Amino acid sequence: MPVPDVRLVKHLLLCLGLILASACTRLDLAYRNVDWLVPWSLRDYADLDKAQKGRLDASVKRHLAWHCAHQLPAYVDWLGRARDLSQSTKVDPTQVAAQLREMREAVQAVAVRITPDAIELARSLSDDQVAQIGVRLDEDRRKWQEDYLDPPVQEQIEARAKRMQKRLQGWFGRLTPEQRQRVLAWSTELGAQNSLWLGNRENWQKHLREALARRADADFPAQLTELLQNREQFWSEAYQASFEHSLQAFASLLADLLNTAEPEQREHLRQRLDELRQRFADMPCTA
Repeated sequence: MPVPDVRLVKHLLLCLGLILASACTRLDLAYRNVDWLVPWSLRDYADLDKAQKGRLDASVKRHLAWHCAHQLPAYVDWLGRARDLSQSTKVDPTQVAAQLREMREAVQAVAVRITPDAIELARSLSDDQVAQIGVRLDEDRRKWQEDYLDPPVQEQIEARAKRMQKRLQGWFGRLTPEQRQRVLAWSTELGAQNSLWLGNRENWQKHLREALARRADADFPAQLTELLQNREQFWSEAYQASFEHSLQAFASLLADLLNTAEPEQREHLRQRLDELRQRFADMPCTA
């Protein structure tokens, strides 16, 4: 049977259901704070040789097959519960937060699963390949700085609100003026979070660079394991507080939107969630 479509699985993992799909932003939630795709996203950061590409492709197929067989059924169930929650007119933010915690746990399981292959691939990198990764990371940092940090804070707030409104409209349909104002209030509450997010990401990448420079050392597997599986230990106190606050703020935003959804919006949302749930339920998995 065919291996599940990579793009579809990424869509699930990064944007699962209403709650995660509408939060697929660089600023929120665990999916943007766990680089679990490192083993195969490295092909975008360094020119891999034939042997490395072969190991990488085999790794991707194994992990996608495992994910499809072992985690997809739980995601199908999760989407069903998210659908039921979306039809309620008395949603509490704690219910949304509980859904988010389930997905964070699922991501952690993926991070643990791919760590051995990440270590093997990283150890096979040449000095030139590690240098290429550094150059690409610097390019990313400059782009993120330009897009998310250089604009005045008020422009950052407005841009974040517009991105969220666009994502939400894919699930709710057209938002009402009151709902758009609620999204703007959410973004305003987050304020200058971009600075903390980018600073935290740069700190994690600094430790990654240092680890890659010593990838032949005996303690390298332990170092990379910590970077992939225990990212929160590299967070500053300020970012930790900001992250927890953003999770609560997002849970409150979604609860408010669900509680104020119009009948047409609720039906649109139900159809989208049912469609996504059915797609994953019908997805064939390898043995």
